[in-house]
Amino acid sequence: MRSMFEKRDVGFLRALCIASFWLADASRILCSDAIRRAADIRLHRSFDYLIGARDPESCSPSSANPIAAVDRVRLWYLLFVCDQHLSILHNRDSLLRSDKDIAVSWETYLHRAETTESDIRILSQVSLLLIMGQVRDVLGSDNQTPLPPTLTHHITNYSRQLDKWFAKFSALFITNAYIGDFPRKGLELHYQFGKLYLGHQVFKGLHGNPIPMHFVSAANMAHDAAVGIYEMILNDNQLTNSLVGMPHYFHIMIAFAGHLLLEICHNHHEQLSINVQEEFNLIGAVLDLFRSQNCIPQHPIRRMAPGLSRKLSTCAASLGIGSLFDGHQSSQNAYIATTGAQGLANPSQNFDGQPVQFPVDSTAPQMDDFLFGDIGEFTFPDLTSSFLP
Repeated sequence: MRSMFEKRDVGFLRALCIASFWLADASRILCSDAIRRAADIRLHRSFDYLIGARDPESCSPSSANPIAAVDRVRLWYLLFVCDQHLSILHNRDSLLRSDKDIAVSWETYLHRAETTESDIRILSQVSLLLIMGQVRDVLGSDNQTPLPPTLTHHITNYSRQLDKWFAKFSALFITNAYIGDFPRKGLELHYQFGKLYLGHQVFKGLHGNPIPMHFVSAANMAHDAAVGIYEMILNDNQLTNSLVGMPHYFHIMIAFAGHLLLEICHNHHEQLSINVQEEFNLIGAVLDLFRSQNCIPQHPIRRMAPGLSRKLSTCAASLGIGSLFDGHQSSQNAYIATTGAQGLANPSQNFDGQPVQFPVDSTAPQMDDFLFGDIGEFTFPDLTSSFLP
């Protein structure tokens, strides 16, 4: 709170950046203020100094100090990541467009001697978000009209870029002494987010009509990504144990994956040859996992579960599925029974929800839906219940 009105040095800018990553309710306001302050203190000039494009004599003392310059460049990249996350979630232009050449030059920074494991992880995000930004600029639009067939080759090209991105950074990530293989798991999850974001574009404007044949491959890509995200959450110990501590971007993308998966099951299961019951079981199992998390009711994990539960029940009813599971089975057991899944993230955990009805969590705040317009008119419980004092 003090960072909003007091001293404008790098420490206060860092505080705003941290808050923007973690406080969903205030993220857009905090990120916008942080970017404005970054421009005020000429944060971007430190990059010019590092790559030798600016003489030390023309830099401020803080920018000309090598250690400080590296720290400031790292902070700029973190602001870029945060800005791009919000740009994707809220379908708006990014604010850091004028200094985009710094983002595009991420490989120059990657090969510097000062680069750390942390820098590699940050730069992997920068590289991915540059691709997703192109997807937004070329395919994304507030107009919910079907994509023209001429964009098919763009989708193929972006999909290949995502594959190359994953291959490149998979080879660079190493096991960390403190957080193990979690960075690699996060890399896989972000790869699925990228495929989901790219593939979902082909559903715009269909309104339940069949998917055009030239976009079926992209539709399958989005479906497979959504399933992959939920299977990773359910089956991977590291991701399961880290659900509560993820930045809110993860939570909203996970919620969107469930929303899109239900939309596909409802409108396109026959065309895409989808086993609806198996996928409903998967979603129900993940919802049980969400409800079991030890976190406050205002946490996004708890707040996304009621909305997805309602949508799951609505989809099941509209397809004439009166009972998704055997009433004596939990959602996790139903998922195992229909898929033969092994090695679930926490098999000893007791999931004792009501899988048939998917009741709304009465402890979670009930809020109006918040529209993320470009993500398939995705509605998500409004993140306005304050996390702040």
